[in-house]
Amino acid sequence: MIKGWDKGDIGGLLRDSEGLQYGSFSERIGGGPLILVELLAIKRGLLFMEEIALVSFPRVVLELDSLTALKWIKNPALCTPMFQSLVKDIVSLVESKDVIIRHILRAANWESDKLAKEGIVDY
Repeated sequence: MIKGWDKGDIGGLLRDSEGLQYGSFSERIGGGPLILVELLAIKRGLLFMEEIALVSFPRVVLELDSLTALKWIKNPALCTPMFQSLVKDIVSLVESKDVIIRHILRAANWESDKLAKEGIVDY
């Protein structure tokens, strides 16, 4: 998000356990609070995995750097009402794909962060 939360992008990538990248995405999403952006990126990443469908992934690990998003996905009852619908959509996708979710530090998530920032420079 750029200052003021009125414009932002999301980004993510899909790779295998050996680090081979299968695809990536970077999209504008408009404005909103940072947690909304995090949740939209997670949902888009899960949908992107379906779109790619080049390979059948036996196990999917979703890595994210937002502890709040992780907490809400693992326990939707903790989510604020404003984001419950989006969190429930994510939980449904996670459960249907048997996705493992884990937290990583923002510094380790630099590739996704870079993809998200690519579009912000055009604002």
